[in-house]
Amino acid sequence: MNKNSQVIAKIKPKIRIIHIFAPEVIKTDVKNFRSLVQSLTGKPAAGEAKTGKRRARPRIPTSQEPVSGDHQPVNRLSGFTGLLANGGNHQVKEEWGSGDQSTSNTNTYFDLEGLIQDVGEDYFSSFPMRSSSSSQVEGFIFDNNNNNNNFDTKDHFAHHTQQIIFAFFSSRSPSSSRISGYKFWRMVFFRSVSALSRLRSRVGQQSSLSNSVRWIQMQSSTDLDLKSQLQELIPEQQDRLKKLKSEHGKVQLGNITVDMVIGGMRGMTGLLWETSLLDPEEGIRFRGLSIPECQKVLPAAQSGGEPLPEGLLWLLLTGKVPSKEQVEALSKDLANRAAVPDYVYNAIDALPSTAHPMTQFASGVMALQVQSEFQKAYESGIHKSKFWEPTYEDSLNLIARVPVVAAYVYRRMYKNGNSIPSDKSLDYGANFSHMLGFDDEKMKELMRLYITIHSDHEGGNVSAHTGHLVGSALSDPYLSFAAALNGLAGPLHGLANQEVLLWIKSVVEECGENISKEQLKEYVWKTLNSGKVVPGYGHGVLRKTDPRYECQREFALKHLPDDPLFQLVSKLYEVVPPVLTELGKVKNPWPNVDAHSGVLLNHYGLTEARYYTVLFGVSRSLGICSQLIWDRALGLALERPKSVTMDWLDAFCKKASSA
Repeated sequence: MNKNSQVIAKIKPKIRIIHIFAPEVIKTDVKNFRSLVQSLTGKPAAGEAKTGKRRARPRIPTSQEPVSGDHQPVNRLSGFTGLLANGGNHQVKEEWGSGDQSTSNTNTYFDLEGLIQDVGEDYFSSFPMRSSSSSQVEGFIFDNNNNNNNFDTKDHFAHHTQQIIFAFFSSRSPSSSRISGYKFWRMVFFRSVSALSRLRSRVGQQSSLSNSVRWIQMQSSTDLDLKSQLQELIPEQQDRLKKLKSEHGKVQLGNITVDMVIGGMRGMTGLLWETSLLDPEEGIRFRGLSIPECQKVLPAAQSGGEPLPEGLLWLLLTGKVPSKEQVEALSKDLANRAAVPDYVYNAIDALPSTAHPMTQFASGVMALQVQSEFQKAYESGIHKSKFWEPTYEDSLNLIARVPVVAAYVYRRMYKNGNSIPSDKSLDYGANFSHMLGFDDEKMKELMRLYITIHSDHEGGNVSAHTGHLVGSALSDPYLSFAAALNGLAGPLHGLANQEVLLWIKSVVEECGENISKEQLKEYVWKTLNSGKVVPGYGHGVLRKTDPRYECQREFALKHLPDDPLFQLVSKLYEVVPPVLTELGKVKNPWPNVDAHSGVLLNHYGLTEARYYTVLFGVSRSLGICSQLIWDRALGLALERPKSVTMDWLDAFCKKASSA
């Protein structure tokens, strides 16, 4: 036996973990990660092992403190930017054996970095997972504009890391025999190191980590009530906004040019919108998460399926990725709120059945306003600090009821008025598909994807800005959203998805389904030379292919690769951008979200193009209503920008040029 070996067969290891405080997440940066691991695992600093002195535990940043953004390429574990789940404010008491029989060494020291270099990364093919009991788990996603390099923080880093750090504290020896006990503890140790090593290898494949680490919060299922989550978040965000205004209120965000004033305020920063942010190159991010990332981390109805819209709603409102249990609870809450009064249907029926679907839909939403909780509370004298509460109730009621109203409009116009009742056992997207009359599972998946990706696109677009503008006057969510729908109905906004399918069908009618690329190019030029635009191409902000287009294309490649219209859309993707680039007048020649959605809906039988904007409106309720809640919670001011005349511009510009 080696002189340094220790006998462990005479005792039965017994571990007791005592959490003095509720466990929290520990965040660390590049400089402190190694020392943090050492402190949690018991490794001494250099020169301390012989003296028996322990290094003082490094200071751990709280969850409110920012993490260092100075990330460097990772080639060693000591350069690994990470987090430790279940770390935080707790103490651990270890008991190995009892009384005088205890002969084992409780101070288990090891060279973590050195062992990683020696252990093969594929030494173990699997690693046992242990569920987390913490109130939340945080993780990070690496993104160098390459979605294939992203990995799911829920399934990889957070769980692996907590297992690595607590492997010794949460395992039990399967045998009291000398050999099996030794092998078991060695297995636990090496599996822990091997798992972290594999993560290190994946990070090492990234070309650069500079400005590419984003922290996300993964919620547990301990609190299923969305409103209570907001009650906890709102005071913190109110303080944050006050601090931002007091410390940086006079900071300039840019210059305003005449082009901006007369060009639709393009590129002008002038609106606070918390739920999403649109980058010209990256596309939309919902609370910091791209569409591919949402598809990975948000709960789905089926394994590997599209995210549930309820999960995105939770994310938009809280900034946190919900658990499956939280999504299910929210889905039930929405289902229980979905009852629509008869007078709403009567209001719609008062219109001709030939009225545009958006006219009927917006009229139904206006009729829902009769039951506004905000209006009742305001008239009863509610304090402004509580405005967000009735706004929340109105918003959740509205989100729950718009699919019912929208489905009624569809069945009234196209199915002889034969309505289909709601099915409370289905999730939000699947139930909407069911009420429309489409029970194909793939159509339900498409509806989940459609609602998710159309839900929000920051605050500057017509519908979102209109909802915010009207809401800033303290109009209730029904009035605000109805106004937003009227903006969405415009041909330059939400009506474009209708125009795309009609244009594609006109191509087929004139040239046939098997049109060549050269013929298609001629048809595109014919459209442009007639003074029209190619619908579905270009965007006011984006300067690349819309990620919402890309995820719909992936859906089509997976589920309907041989569909003739999809193949035509694929040819257009190759033909149109070069033509628009040659034209020289288009800043963004790439397809947007509208270029693809109609083809998918048409494939599954929803062929009525005039109705497509209503689907867009149902989706947009999630984003607009989420932001309206935060508008009231943060006490955002009445929107009142300054306008000028051409005479004023002439005078100002002459004065500026002569100065």
